[in-house]
Order: sequence, then structure tokens, then C-alpha cells
Amino acid sequence: MLFTLVESFGPSNGEAWTSYLGWRGLSFSRFESIDGILRPALFRPETTEDWAQTVAPHYISDLTRARKKQVDIGRGDIVGLNFESHDESHPDFLGFDLIDGHDQVSLLTNWGNDLGLINRALSPSGLVIEFRVIRAIQEELIHHHGTDGHVEGCRIVSVYRVGSHTSYLRDIPTGTSIDFPRGTDLPRSVEL
Repeated sequence: MLFTLVESFGPSNGEAWTSYLGWRGLSFSRFESIDGILRPALFRPETTEDWAQTVAPHYISDLTRARKKQVDIGRGDIVGLNFESHDESHPDFLGFDLIDGHDQVSLLTNWGNDLGLINRALSPSGLVIEFRVIRAIQEELIHHHGTDGHVEGCRIVSVYRVGSHTSYLRDIPTGTSIDFPRGTDLPRSVEL
């Protein structure tokens, strides 16, 4: 499993959320899609250590590293991703997304709003729950829009819930000192 740290997007975003739902013509109760426009990646590898645990520009191969980067950045959601081995029975499985060939745009939530097949398949979180359905959507898009730059090379991604940075604090051994970034509502340093 890979991990990414993305901006949060949902009802707490007020006008942006309302505007998106109006454009989309659907009602979501939350937003779990990994669309890179609505939920841009917050992690950018900067150090040699970052690059050693980075797959592609913003996927992190180690959960502990992802949680540390979340604390360093001070916001965002860690999301678990799998591009090949999909496990719908995993307790943290949220659903499937279909990401364009540039690994940026979700073809489910931000490519268009006029495809009934997609609209009927979306859960209240903006993902598709069954593999056979996401595969049928992918095949349909490739068949009818295969030369579109977003559809070409699109990939099915299974998306998994990962605990928030507060759950990260529970997992840190006693006696560890953590420095928090400036500009957050957290103390500058804490010893557990």
C-alpha cells in the first residue's frame, strides 16, 4: 500500500463545497476521492530521506513517514492507496477511484458531470464501492473516450482510510519528543 497526504475537502469547505455539489449535480455526505484538484497533494519530497520513501511525486511508501510528514505540515488527510492489489474486505477500505493518466484528476468526481453510468455508481463519499462496477466504468470510458488525454492511461485505485494525526500520537513511544511546525494551533514541542 502507498500513502498520500492530501488537502481535506468536504462540507466544512463551505462555499467551495456547495459550489462543487451544484456543478456536479449530486449530493455527497463527505469526499473521499483523491482528485488532485479538489484535494491537492500536500507532500512534496524535499530531503534525501523523503526521496528514499517516495514513489512518484507524492506517494509515500512508509506509513510512519507519512504520519510524520502530516505532523510536519500540520494539516491534511493521509489516505492509503493501492493501484494493483485491491482488498474490498479490508476494514479500512473506502472504495475505488479512477485516476487519469496523469495521476491527477479523478474521472469519477472531476472529469465531467454528464455520464449517467458514473453518477449512478457513486457512493455518498464520491467513490465506487464494487470492483466490477469501477472496471465497467473504466472500460466504458476507454471505449468511448480513449483518445482523451485524461482517459488514456487511467488507473483504478482502491482507497483506504488511515487514522488522523491524532491517532499517530497514540502510536509514538513514551519519551519521544515531537516538534510541531510554526503556524499550527499545536504547542511547539511535546514530550510523550
